[in-house]
Amino acid sequence: LTGIRSVLADNPKLNVRSFPTLRQPARIVLDSRLQTPLDCHLVTDTESPTVIVTLSSDEQRLQALRTFEHIRIIRPSEHINGRINLLSLMPQLAEFGFGEVLVEAGSTLASAFLKDDLVDEFIKQRFIHMPHGVTKVYNIHAYLSFASIPINKPIS
Repeated sequence: LTGIRSVLADNPKLNVRSFPTLRQPARIVLDSRLQTPLDCHLVTDTESPTVIVTLSSDEQRLQALRTFEHIRIIRPSEHINGRINLLSLMPQLAEFGFGEVLVEAGSTLASAFLKDDLVDEFIKQRFIHMPHGVTKVYNIHAYLSFASIPINKPIS
């Protein structure tokens, strides 16, 4: 799961590339104003499903995204000041089969998950770009970061 600011800034793939895998993970984008570019990797890469969560009612943009078979749109009914309400979104994601979510996001979205007490584990990675295209990665905490999904009914 990531936010639209990360999508616009980094054009992430949010897939497994380091080793062979039987299936790629589903990707979730929180995009309250439906700014996801039609040419970004999450739209053009059809190897795994992409779920876009939006508050937008722009039918032209919604229809353009619905032409991609691997994209599903979720329009939550609850929001807080124009932002997606994470606490009400988590049960909706559970209904779509998501039992846990890896959040790979910037400080705004990561802070929102922390504020809403939706984080089980937290990892902070720092990337330092060196000369000649070398990047060093420093892990500050554990390696897995999952958000728990508060639900009132069992997932079948």
